[in-house]
Amino acid sequence: MAQQRVILGQIDVNSHRRNKELTPSDRGRIYGLFEAGLSISNIAARTGFAKSTIHDTYTKFPQRDKGLTLPRSGHPVAHSIQDERAIMRIIKRDPKITYSALQREAGLTLHRSTMRRIIKAHGYHNWRAKERPYLTEEQAKRRFEWAQEHRNWTLDDWKKVIWSDECSVERGSGKQRVWCFRTAAQKWDKNMIEPVKTSQETKVMVWASCWYDGFSDLVPMVRDGESTAKGYSAASYIAVLDEVLPQIYSPGLIFMQDNARVHTAGVTKNWLEIHGIEVMEWPPYSPDLNPIEHLWWHLKNALNTNHADL
Repeated sequence: MAQQRVILGQIDVNSHRRNKELTPSDRGRIYGLFEAGLSISNIAARTGFAKSTIHDTYTKFPQRDKGLTLPRSGHPVAHSIQDERAIMRIIKRDPKITYSALQREAGLTLHRSTMRRIIKAHGYHNWRAKERPYLTEEQAKRRFEWAQEHRNWTLDDWKKVIWSDECSVERGSGKQRVWCFRTAAQKWDKNMIEPVKTSQETKVMVWASCWYDGFSDLVPMVRDGESTAKGYSAASYIAVLDEVLPQIYSPGLIFMQDNARVHTAGVTKNWLEIHGIEVMEWPPYSPDLNPIEHLWWHLKNALNTNHADL
């Protein structure tokens, strides 16, 4: 009975080892009991290990070096830490590089998905480069000064602004998207941005305005047949203002328009002055500062969705 309690005690002590890695000492003990002539059942009773574990341990013991665990099968690592460093060094130096060029420059044959996992593990993703008009140093300075002048405006101040703009549906679009490797915080870094031209062939142009709690009608602009290019001129713009602005403007409000030529033309300035319209000073090449730009995106998206054949 005492011997039985000892054996049972061994089973209780060792039972926590089930489904866990055997140590070299465990394997040596199992092999020794086998060599002493004990059966698998007896060894299981003495050690508390599963019979399948005991059988595998004994049959594989000669293959093990000092009882150590054998290497497990699995997909081998396809790259080294040096490969990772090369990839990250290249994309930090040239964030707009393509995957194909990255492979060539790093001298690697890694699959794109492998490179993507490496890059993601370092906190980077391949984002589409943000677009904005190309700015000179002087233009960027004037944008900054405008922002500084208005940084302390209150909500009541901004409620007085009527935001306006024209929107064109253009042919010639379809430029391939540019992607760059960066972190989320690097979105507006200079080398992460893709400058875009602001002039393209125009097909249709409309005008609209919005303010804190309202918006105007969407007004189609009419080409000026008397202009040299037969396009949209200051006369086309004034025709829109004459139709809409007196209905929505009242003293104390501020009319916002950008620095397009039709807006800064002498005849346009005269019209605004005659009608007592206060105009906001606007920095050049700053469509991103005008909230109406967000409405144009929805308009174009709806147009592309419902009239893709245009």
